[in-house]
Amino acid sequence: MPAQSKCGSGQAQGQGFIAGTAPRGRDEPRDLIRPFRQGDSQLKLLKIAVVLIVVAGAAVGGFLWMRSRKNGDGLRFATVKRGDLAVKVSDVGTVEPRLKVEVKSKVAGRITDVLVDEGNWVEKGQTIALVDRTELERNLEQTLADLEGSQARLRVESARRRYGTQVAQAKARLEAARANLENLQAGPRRQEVARAEGEVESARIALRDAESSLAQRLSLLKQGVLRRRQAESDVKAAKAALAQLKAGTRTEEVRSAEAAVQRAEATSEDADNELKRQQQLLEKGFVPQQRADTARTQVKLAAADLKRAREQLGLLKAGSRQEEIDAAQARLDRAEAELAAVQTTNDQEIAGLKTKVELATADVGRAEESLSLLKEGSRAEQIEAAAAQVREAEAALTAAKDGQTEIDLAQEDVTQAEAASRRLEQTRDNVQTQLADTVIQAPMAGTVIDRAIEPGELTTSGVSAFGQGQPIVTIADLSEMRVEARINEVDVARLKVGQTAQVKVDALPDKKLKGIIRQISVHPTNAYFVSLPLLATGRFRPLTSLGRSGYSSRVPDGGSGNAGERPERRSVLYGRQDRVRDPVLFSCARRDPAGSPKRQTQTSKPWRHRCKP
Repeated sequence: MPAQSKCGSGQAQGQGFIAGTAPRGRDEPRDLIRPFRQGDSQLKLLKIAVVLIVVAGAAVGGFLWMRSRKNGDGLRFATVKRGDLAVKVSDVGTVEPRLKVEVKSKVAGRITDVLVDEGNWVEKGQTIALVDRTELERNLEQTLADLEGSQARLRVESARRRYGTQVAQAKARLEAARANLENLQAGPRRQEVARAEGEVESARIALRDAESSLAQRLSLLKQGVLRRRQAESDVKAAKAALAQLKAGTRTEEVRSAEAAVQRAEATSEDADNELKRQQQLLEKGFVPQQRADTARTQVKLAAADLKRAREQLGLLKAGSRQEEIDAAQARLDRAEAELAAVQTTNDQEIAGLKTKVELATADVGRAEESLSLLKEGSRAEQIEAAAAQVREAEAALTAAKDGQTEIDLAQEDVTQAEAASRRLEQTRDNVQTQLADTVIQAPMAGTVIDRAIEPGELTTSGVSAFGQGQPIVTIADLSEMRVEARINEVDVARLKVGQTAQVKVDALPDKKLKGIIRQISVHPTNAYFVSLPLLATGRFRPLTSLGRSGYSSRVPDGGSGNAGERPERRSVLYGRQDRVRDPVLFSCARRDPAGSPKRQTQTSKPWRHRCKP
């Protein structure tokens, strides 16, 4: 229920007082109103005292009435409500971009040109400055010259190794030529003649096997001819059957089928009559039962023949069906495929066997020729040719050895040349990389907020050590700004990550900006850095945060009521103030379900009252 009270602002320890009549329970000055019995002088003194008391009461009443008129016309009612209690924490900070990069040069040198200025927008990869390339290009030329000399020494070593290979090959050719000459001069040995005779015999056996296989295949070919003839006959029969089906039924066939039906009907009728006659004779006992059974069987056979004859006549009159024509066409296709397979298989096998016979015949001829040469022995011209080959091989070996001697180097020199070549290649790559780094590009897209160097000035390398190097430009992403403030350690406990804040900047003095606290530093110092995103530039003040949200019961400071109504005393407990409202931490009008008053003692100096029943 709302508490009706008038709280005077500036009261000691937050205690309210009640305007109007004097509170009950106070001791009255009885020594002033007791009766006097001591004469007129004492009565006069009593009258004077009464007049003074009346005048003093009128003065106090007038003063209180004038004060109530000054604070407002009459008393006002205020309802205790729950809401946010603002706790202000003000400080001065700076506005920084969320992301900014100082662009430095990877190489030291003189700046030849700066292509951007403060306030320019740059894209990622855009060229922003150039460094003088003269010294680096001179170093690159020197490195390339040294590398060429080192590689020349390596080429000499490669040539030496190549000549070494040539010497080995010349020695091998010389040895082969000498062995051939010695064989020719010594003449054929018995082992060689025997081996040649064995090769001739093996070639002859292979020839006989090939001829035998060919003969067998030719014999089988005759049988294949029979198969081919049978296949050709099947093809002709299939073609005739297909042509007959396509041509349809002839009149002669229909008449023949009708005659067959008539014969079958006559035979069936005779069989029926014979069965009747045999049954009559059986009843009279003139014939045995077997004669009657035989007649009955003949009746069944005659009926079956009559049925087949009638079906054949019906088929002839109906003509050929499409499925019969398709089946006949399929039989013809199958017969033609079998005929083609027989012809192809025979031709391929015979051709292969003939080739095998020809190769075997050639092998026999070569083996016989080799055997004949061995038996005849070496001729003079062969020996002379072998000797010439030996002389050529010796000359080639001598030339290879001479070339190797001229360029022979120590292995240690070769190793040093290889190491120097690798080192110079690395130096070349490094210089080329530094040449590429003379073109300084933007590492990110953003706005140039600072240009710290001009063309003609010298710059140091930014990769020689951490934190070294002179910035050329500073690029920032101004799409999102943040505020960094240094908050005293006494006030930082009132702030939390996620709280909102109001920010004022010098550039917009009449506009309040909003931000959200994203980070509070945890360094153990007497001040803490607080960071919050903000879309603005410049300096700001103040930084305001809320205390405990939504749980403070509050009434306007300097409570009042409506005119003409008497205030009602309620015991309350004051807490923190936000210069506008006094939070009520304890009130007799607010109880829990059990009926006991709720007490909250988180304030520094709580003022407690005991509730009256």
